[in-house]
Amino acid sequence: GTRFVAKESLFRIPVLGWAIGAAGFVPIDRSNLGKAMKSLEKAGARIRAGNSVILFPEGTRSRDGNLRTFKKGAFHLALKAGVPVVPVTIQGSFSRLRPSTLWITPGKVTVHFGDLIDTSEYSENQVADLRDRLQKGIAGTLDRLRAESGGEDR
Repeated sequence: GTRFVAKESLFRIPVLGWAIGAAGFVPIDRSNLGKAMKSLEKAGARIRAGNSVILFPEGTRSRDGNLRTFKKGAFHLALKAGVPVVPVTIQGSFSRLRPSTLWITPGKVTVHFGDLIDTSEYSENQVADLRDRLQKGIAGTLDRLRAESGGEDR
């Protein structure tokens, strides 16, 4: 199965919190490094048990539609678990669901799955290199998708 790593505050929302907890999503407290590392260890256990784990390396949703700098946690997890990384670029979602709103605007969202990255090529000391490779690849794909759509969306 596939599990998401989600910010801990989502687990406190009535019904939603219960549902994502029951589905096996992994809560992460980004304000506490120790707790965040334990969450990543839990996600690693899910990966070793044969599950896929989805992380959003930007950490927090973009407020202006531009790609934010990736955090290293997801890449530490991939290297420690010894699993490949699949870059996923999402274009069009910013215009569909603006920050601080619950209203979804109809329109096109494109999801592009990039080539699998074998993390065995990287050591624990190369976390930043892996992060940067993924960030550059996704930024390039996002630029290409925006150009193809006539620049619509951020």
